[in-house]
Amino acid sequence: MIEFEGGGSRGNPDLEMEAWLEKLAEAERVRDGYHEFAAKGLMTHEELGTKLERLEDTRSAAERELGTLRRKKQCVEHLERDKETLLASYARMAPEALEALSAEERHRLYRMLRLRVVANPDRSIEVTGALVPGFTPTETVLR
Repeated sequence: MIEFEGGGSRGNPDLEMEAWLEKLAEAERVRDGYHEFAAKGLMTHEELGTKLERLEDTRSAAERELGTLRRKKQCVEHLERDKETLLASYARMAPEALEALSAEERHRLYRMLRLRVVANPDRSIEVTGALVPGFTPTETVLR
């Protein structure tokens, strides 16, 4: 859910927000330029009105997109908080729940989590899996 809401097919939400904010700033600069042209008599009031309407459409579209991106960002932040709460809850339940499973059930669970533990000749271990993406701790095992 976090990956889907956070990026999905739309790319990086932070970069998109930055692009829309730049589009808003550009529209404001262009608007100021149009007013200068009209003040100098280089543009009629009718031409100014038409151009300002187009800029308003651009500004409105940018504001809508920014609102959508902000809501999406808040949703992702909420999901991240929920994820941390859920993982903490599972961590508290895990030892008792794992003890209650048969060896076959534990093995099936570890496969589902893509949990992999490698014991190295130097007596260190490496742990990887679905709950620890990119996490490979090394810990010396004492005998």
